[in-house]
Order: sequence, then structure tokens, then C-alpha cells
Amino acid sequence: MDILAPLIHEFTYQAMVHDLLPIREGEKITYRTLINEGQPDQEEKDIEISEKDRIWVESRHQHMKDIIEKLTADFQKFMDANPNFTKQNDNAASLSAIKDMMAGLPQFQSEKEAYNLHLSMAQESMDRFQKFKLPDVASLEQVRRLSGFLLIWMLTFGPTGTCDRS
Repeated sequence: MDILAPLIHEFTYQAMVHDLLPIREGEKITYRTLINEGQPDQEEKDIEISEKDRIWVESRHQHMKDIIEKLTADFQKFMDANPNFTKQNDNAASLSAIKDMMAGLPQFQSEKEAYNLHLSMAQESMDRFQKFKLPDVASLEQVRRLSGFLLIWMLTFGPTGTCDRS
């Protein structure tokens, strides 16, 4: 059993969303996001994060780096399946660009809202991750963890690395 695990940040999508974002928890878990950002019908909306959300269920236990790659790849598949949309903008390299493109698709409202939600959450999580200098914290946690393991090793096996205590 790893006794230090509770002291180390986890970088899965679910962990980062719950640690870094203003998620509202109660009977429902919700996240407030902008729908149709930059459009005349722009509105703030609380969207439920639940087991009914296919993207959440498939992605929540993946590392944040992997979920960003997955969202980008899934969106690229969506663009490939909808060639009329791809003519508008060929640059889907960033989360912000994808989110902006999704705003122009009223005919795919539910899919648009789901992608908008997760693109927003992933982008805001990464923005806060950088803002709060969490890569530095993670490095420090790993050093502390390794130091703890080395201390336990030395106490258990001694400086020679053997358990012979005669």
C-alpha cells in the first residue's frame, strides 16, 4: 500500500476538474459555462456532469494530457464526418479554436454543448494548472515521495541494501 498517495496530486481529468474548477456539488454535479460564446444568443448555463454524459464517462479517468488529445481527435473525426463545416476553418489545433468552431454549429446542439462543456473544462483546468504553477508542485511532490521511499529503504535494508542485520 502506498501511504503517500493521498498527499500527491492526481492529474486525471476528473481529479483536475474537481480540484481546480468551481464545480457545484449537491444532488447534481454541475459546471457553469458559456453556451454560444461570442454569438448574439450567448448565455451562461449550468450543465450537469453525470453518468449520462458519454464524454465524461469515457474520459474522466484518463490523464489530462490524454483527454486533451482525445477531445481534439474526436473533434477532428466530427469535422471529417461533416465536410461542410471543415470549409469554414481548417485550424482545429487548439482547444480554443475547436471551442470557437463549435459555436457556429446550431444543427448539432446537444453534441455541441457536450463538446463545449468538456473543451471549456479542459482548457480552464489547464489554465489554472499553469497559473497556480502546479507542474512545480508536482515535481516537488515526486521528489518528496522518492525521498520517503529512500528513507524507508535505508531503514529497512541499511546502507548496503541488504536485510542482513546480524
